[in-house]
Amino acid sequence: MPPSHPQSEAASARVAQPQEPGIGLYVVVLRLPAGHRRQRVRRLLAAHGQQINPDSYELPTNPRGLRALMLALAPELVPGDDVRIYPVCRRCQSSVKLFGAGELAQLPVAFVY
Repeated sequence: MPPSHPQSEAASARVAQPQEPGIGLYVVVLRLPAGHRRQRVRRLLAAHGQQINPDSYELPTNPRGLRALMLALAPELVPGDDVRIYPVCRRCQSSVKLFGAGELAQLPVAFVY
């Protein structure tokens, strides 16, 4: 007998929309010991993207923004820290399936006058 769910898995899945040209999506996963450095790294990542769980972030950015983020992260890291940055290709972005209430990180909004 199949488990009873309010919606079937297929019915509850949503497909994420791809990002604008020039902006890529990156998933950052970190494993750092608890402490002030970890909190600083988390704040830095949260300022650039969307936290999807305590140690994972989605970052919509371009290559220049990614390099700037990596330069900002470098002084906070010490040997033994583990920070991984995974690019999500455009084709893969269009097939990301979201379950539950989460949303894929959105592009930043900027106004230029």
